[in-house]
Amino acid sequence: IAETVMPSDPKGVLRQRTRFARGMIHMFKRHLRFGMRAIDMYTLPIFLFTYIQAVIMGSFTLYQIISGYMSYFASQGVYFSSGVARFLFEWLSIVGFIRWAAGIFSGTAPLDAIAIAGILATLLSYPLYFLAIAMFDKKFDLRHAIPLFFMFPFWLLIMAIYILCTPELFSNKQYNRWKKNE
Repeated sequence: IAETVMPSDPKGVLRQRTRFARGMIHMFKRHLRFGMRAIDMYTLPIFLFTYIQAVIMGSFTLYQIISGYMSYFASQGVYFSSGVARFLFEWLSIVGFIRWAAGIFSGTAPLDAIAIAGILATLLSYPLYFLAIAMFDKKFDLRHAIPLFFMFPFWLLIMAIYILCTPELFSNKQYNRWKKNE
């Protein structure tokens, strides 16, 4: 049995998630070297999905946020207003995903490969969240509703860490550090 203790401060969370990303890169490289074994068939697709979702989908999502802000607000000289706050709130909460998905299903937003990948990634993430709550906490309360509602900012942080750690995929000088605060 393995467990992870959640750090108590933001710096600790950043270090923990960076360790997780680097560990995932290390495992990814290790399994690529050994060839096709049973464990490789299981772990490689998971690692690939995680990095593709984080790096590619995250980059597209950030592009959508920045280009939307620039074209709708900054181009008109509006840098902060209630409209900007609403725009950011919708992108940083589940409200934006629901409105975007409703637009796709109603035909007002384009259904392209990026939209399909975004919907699939979201539909894979949220059911796992509910399953974890059902299995481990047995009840859904406010402690679960807030992270569910605002999961996107946390995901953006994880995506940024993965992007920053991606150059380690191409580094031959990699070593393991077993102490957490190094």
